[in-house]
Amino acid sequence: VKYAGHESVNVCKVLNTTTISCFAPSLKAEYSMDQDTMKHVDEFGFIFNNVQALLTYNNTGFVYYPNPYLEPLSLSGVLEQKPGAPIILKGRNLVPSASGGARLNYTVLIGDRPCSLTVSDTQLLC
Repeated sequence: VKYAGHESVNVCKVLNTTTISCFAPSLKAEYSMDQDTMKHVDEFGFIFNNVQALLTYNNTGFVYYPNPYLEPLSLSGVLEQKPGAPIILKGRNLVPSASGGARLNYTVLIGDRPCSLTVSDTQLLC
């Protein structure tokens, strides 16, 4: 991936004869001026067994979305709750835009037990 004049590379993992798995390379943090907006990369491609056609593969809708961010629970890092009270985690970018109105599937555990979850772009309510 090339973005703002810098190149990032990730190594893919071969899963079987027809499938490879690749994590998206990160964008340099110092070049993402607005952490809350999606980024369109300047250039996207693959280095794959000397296949030249994939070196620059810019005919994609490849978009980077900002990382989700959760605020600290409290100044001490401990959240004191009354029994039965909902736990509210605050943050931003918790529900990025997705094609076709799709939504991310979150699982939140309290100890080893899942909680019933409601998610907005700025809150996780458990």
